[in-house]
Amino acid sequence: MYSLLGYCLYVQNDYQRALEFAKKAVDMQPDDSKPYYILGIIYKSLGNYELAKENFKKSIEIEPDFVDAFDALNEISIEQNKGDDGINYGDIAINKMQE
Repeated sequence: MYSLLGYCLYVQNDYQRALEFAKKAVDMQPDDSKPYYILGIIYKSLGNYELAKENFKKSIEIEPDFVDAFDALNEISIEQNKGDDGINYGDIAINKMQE
């Protein structure tokens, strides 16, 4: 429920309130990949790429085939004009979609 509220607030560009609900969702569902992904997209929108990457990676740790999280990491790498430890997240996302 908190994940959905956080995402809805994110879509409405209410990032601070979205962040509050997404953090609650992570606290309540620490083994679910979606709240971490939502936190990642919020942090990315706020320009906090390090926290965004941390949450996308946690999301992938929980759900290794989470294509959207790989795609989000790829977008950050492109926006920052650098690879993250030489990992091409775009290729990983494409390969996961083809599996």
